[in-house]
Amino acid sequence: MPKGLYWKCTRMVLRLMAVVGVLAGALTTLGCPGGQEAEGPVLVAASDASIPVDSTSAQALEGVTFTLPSGEAISSPAAGGCNPACPALATQPITVTFANTTSPTPNATLASGGNTATGTTTFGSCTFKVTSSNFPPGTGPQVGNTITVNPCQVSAKTEGVQVTGQATTVPISLQLGPTPSAAQQA
Repeated sequence: MPKGLYWKCTRMVLRLMAVVGVLAGALTTLGCPGGQEAEGPVLVAASDASIPVDSTSAQALEGVTFTLPSGEAISSPAAGGCNPACPALATQPITVTFANTTSPTPNATLASGGNTATGTTTFGSCTFKVTSSNFPPGTGPQVGNTITVNPCQVSAKTEGVQVTGQATTVPISLQLGPTPSAAQQA
């Protein structure tokens, strides 16, 4: 190839490269408003999440007090909460609080009407083993009772929440049997 023709081709290629570079820069600047960078599609949760309470999910519940409108789920003979059933507890609000959630058997406190029962918890269903109680006999869980509640799950209001890979606070409720608690933030 003659020397002059080579130089003309090289200059033309360099000019094209410069034009392409300027266009690419302009498209990058115009393509993302506010100086944001495109990182792919935005993912949004399509529905709320129901999460079984287990040793992993319980850690997000540490110290959160859940208020349920009734103790129905823990008062029935089938659950083993009272022997026989505690009819008053079935219609009274109760609170449930988990602590020491990194333990294989986290602590749980069940409270209603100024009385409390505490103990350990295992999962699959929520199984509470009562180790202390100040409920009068026949009104609530007693020491030695094992209370098994199924389902035992957390409902998280995640519908419409953008998935970012970062922890996000959402309303959650604890469901024991058929009874969901009032929502809390976690």
